[in-house]
Amino acid sequence: MVIYPMREHDYDLVGDVNGQEIKSIFKNLKGGTAAGVDGIPILLFKNFLSILIPIIVLLCNKVLRSGQWPSAWKTALFIPLFKRGNPKAHENYRLIALVPALSKVLEKILDTRLSH
Repeated sequence: MVIYPMREHDYDLVGDVNGQEIKSIFKNLKGGTAAGVDGIPILLFKNFLSILIPIIVLLCNKVLRSGQWPSAWKTALFIPLFKRGNPKAHENYRLIALVPALSKVLEKILDTRLSH
């Protein structure tokens, strides 16, 4: 495992996550999608978000400060989805990756920060 400690000039990218960022990300995530490999659906987080926000903030900040992405968050389940046409032709499928919801949330926070 490679550990990338936070440097001072990285703070804008990996500064502390706050509850508003978490709320914003979950607001924009679809609730009816399949759960990641952890089996926890996004809808569960959305339904209990007010209770879970402090815990999610703590987890995300711990990941950012340590520079270590949890190994459970690195696991994805790849599923081939049929598009159309001949079901026997591999080009008529596309892969989707089901990742844990918390990994998806922190990825989206970092993506938002990178694009601003």
